[in-house]
Amino acid sequence: MSRILRAEDLNDFISPGQACIKPVEIVKTNLSGKTEIRVDGTSYYEVGIDGSEKQLEAASITLNDCLACSGCITSAESVLVSLQSHNEVNKVLKENQMKSQGDRQLVVISISPQSRASIAAAFNLSIPSTHARLVTFLTEILNFDYVFDISIAREICLHESAQEFLQRYGARKMGGEAQALPVLASSCPGWICYAEKTHGEVLPYMSRVRSPQQIMGMLLKSCLFANRGIERKQIYHVSVMPCFDKKLEASRGDFEVDGTRDVDCVITTTELVAMIKEANVDLREVTEAQKSKKWDYLPYTHLGSSSGGYLAHIMTLAAQQLFDINDLEVASQKHITIKTIRNNDMKEYTLLSSTGDVLLRMATCYGFRNIQNLVRKLKKDSPGRHRTRECKEYDYVEVMACPGGCINGGGQVKPVLTMEERIYTPKEWVDYVEGIYQGLPTCTLDLKSVQEVYGWMRGQEKELLYTGYRAVEHNLGNPLGEKWISGCITSAESVLVSLQSHNEVNK
Repeated sequence: MSRILRAEDLNDFISPGQACIKPVEIVKTNLSGKTEIRVDGTSYYEVGIDGSEKQLEAASITLNDCLACSGCITSAESVLVSLQSHNEVNKVLKENQMKSQGDRQLVVISISPQSRASIAAAFNLSIPSTHARLVTFLTEILNFDYVFDISIAREICLHESAQEFLQRYGARKMGGEAQALPVLASSCPGWICYAEKTHGEVLPYMSRVRSPQQIMGMLLKSCLFANRGIERKQIYHVSVMPCFDKKLEASRGDFEVDGTRDVDCVITTTELVAMIKEANVDLREVTEAQKSKKWDYLPYTHLGSSSGGYLAHIMTLAAQQLFDINDLEVASQKHITIKTIRNNDMKEYTLLSSTGDVLLRMATCYGFRNIQNLVRKLKKDSPGRHRTRECKEYDYVEVMACPGGCINGGGQVKPVLTMEERIYTPKEWVDYVEGIYQGLPTCTLDLKSVQEVYGWMRGQEKELLYTGYRAVEHNLGNPLGEKWISGCITSAESVLVSLQSHNEVNK
């Protein structure tokens, strides 16, 4: 068992702690003597025995600290600091309406497919109807200017992820420059933060393609509206996501240009539902918006999992281009075998030739119990350690921090009474939302629409669609440091919570 992650810590569904465990670096001095603390209003002073005073610095809690609290290692955490809430979005919107027409920002919102499915389940609506009603609510009641479906960004992400895999796999087989296999999906920020903080050795395996959320932000600010002459700072972009860690992802310095983020604020599915309720609106009674240039929606889902379908898309394209297998069907197991490893959150997909030879082997890996096993296989051998099977038996792994994947994100709507007044258990509810999500027609990648979007980038695809990851060095002068590190899954950036919430959008 890893020294950093212990069996008793492996609980993907945790409750918030009652006390902050952030360690404070202890600065040791040679001075000794009695001191006392004097309170003056909101300021605190350390008073020495000689009467000298020193003002004490106020403690601060950042977004990183909150996500690290209570040994949290998953994207299923259920609470952030109160300022990280949808009230910030309302504040931004309200202040924007008070400005003159020429000074207003363009306030846009993009919605993830998983969030849309969760809201559809909560209000007992179809996904297309849910999106159309959300458009009416967001544009006519909350005064957003545009509403977008993140699915178009996911198409770009799937296309680039497949091309990246083919490049790495081909280079490895040709004996050229060393390429790290398996390729590990990198769209889950909880997984990325955990790897950066505690297992830097696995970072070379990570896909370098940006997540759909960050691709969407880039497309809107650096391409679509930029081509219309609108500056990045004039756009305020809100993203609706199924998990809290997407807030952290949006705050990474890699996703800023000239001091403006690609995604200004991330709110969870539950926060959007809270906004609906606070407006005293029943989404079932809202009129469906008519299709217009102010909103878009792709009335289908992609093949594969509700976490984005990365494995299904990459295996399908790889089968075509590498082995001339053009009738692969992952769902019906045509040309492939699917093996459940331990539980449904760890499955192995093997592509076979007509003679039964193994051509490709991929896997889905959800939840930190399975992630820890995956990481153990990837780590290099160390002295005194029993040699384990190399994880290079896999060519690609779709990794997500939450058990069940993104459809079960910590920011999704929890079980509710349906119109039939049925009470769901958490697992039944996730299965119900999954069924709604998978109920949409499926399709392969629409290369025509993808190529149109690529035209917006004007040859800057590598700069705009890819990112990098780095191991975080630990330098905590505190004996509690190991305990804090063992739970911390955050990235190196220190971002204040108050700047990453729907209150900021409203402002």
